[in-house]
Amino acid sequence: MCRMLIAAGILDMNKLVDGIISMAKDEFEDHEYNKEKGRGSYTNRQGWGVAYLDDKGKWVVERSLKPIYEDSEIDKFRDLKTKLVIFHARMKTKGVVAYENTHPFNVADPFIGETILFHNGWIKEDITFEDKFKIKGDTDSEQLFYSLLGKLNDKKPIEDVIINELDSYKDITGNNIIFCTEENSYIGIKYKEAPIYYTMRLSEDKDSLIVSSEELTNIPNRKWTNLDNGEVVKINNYDLSFSKFK
Repeated sequence: MCRMLIAAGILDMNKLVDGIISMAKDEFEDHEYNKEKGRGSYTNRQGWGVAYLDDKGKWVVERSLKPIYEDSEIDKFRDLKTKLVIFHARMKTKGVVAYENTHPFNVADPFIGETILFHNGWIKEDITFEDKFKIKGDTDSEQLFYSLLGKLNDKKPIEDVIINELDSYKDITGNNIIFCTEENSYIGIKYKEAPIYYTMRLSEDKDSLIVSSEELTNIPNRKWTNLDNGEVVKINNYDLSFSKFK
């Protein structure tokens, strides 16, 4: 299972980088998976990835196989100028440590353009997808991405497709996603166990919006609310407004 965050608006990248590092080091909160041994016992060390919008509004994606808290490459993002960024730190449940299994997964989709997916959770059942998608790795996360892409069309809003897709899997621990298109970013939340670990948190102030696997307590003076199980948050990549669906 993984840790991830998406942030939009006027961003303190230094604090966001520190935040994803602390989450990966299991420093922020007590949850179901570190209950026995305490904080720091449930780390995310099987690689990390980032996606962000450049000054032309195009997605840029980078990945690393190193633990994010042992990789100096993460420091170059401390001075990044962007209005929207997503970070992900992986703990593998299915699939070896390899670039092909490192989030995010991205595809140039003929229907909606450049698409990106980050995932947190474990789908234990079989996932089917159309033959036109060629699997590169061996994770449930990549298979989920292709399954979701194959269901997109102009007849149903993307948020409805995401809700139906996440609802369709019953044998899961959790199944949270951040799914991005050229116009919008979507955060979908679904879990069957460990609600402390899997609940996504939202924080909004006058300058920014953050949705994160955990409260970023290293950023002072922010109020956080828990998103509901089964909820989808949609962020407009251009004006950074957001809406909730369920």
